[in-house]
Amino acid sequence: MTCSPPCLSLDLEVGKRDRRIHAFAAVRPHTGQRLVYRSGDLPAALARLDDLCEGAAFLVGHNMGLHHDRYVVEERGSSRWSFPYSFGYVNQRAFAAGAPASSSPW
Repeated sequence: MTCSPPCLSLDLEVGKRDRRIHAFAAVRPHTGQRLVYRSGDLPAALARLDDLCEGAAFLVGHNMGLHHDRYVVEERGSSRWSFPYSFGYVNQRAFAAGAPASSSPW
């Protein structure tokens, strides 16, 4: 995939109860560099993400607060701004307490 000017594509998974980052994945399409965080030292992972952002002209990604998570829309009881193509797939069991670290959220 080519992207000009160079961008960073990012997806964050934030807990609906604690509002904390639980996982993220990022890619620089023009170089193929990738970063995936599923658990561990979040500040260190964010520092690596910051390094990956160096030179990016813009960010492409999951827009926060725009009702892209099916469980959030269902919880709020409103689908006014959601469309069938608005939702990606998130394995909610991967975020459950006691889930094995090998569980993939995607």
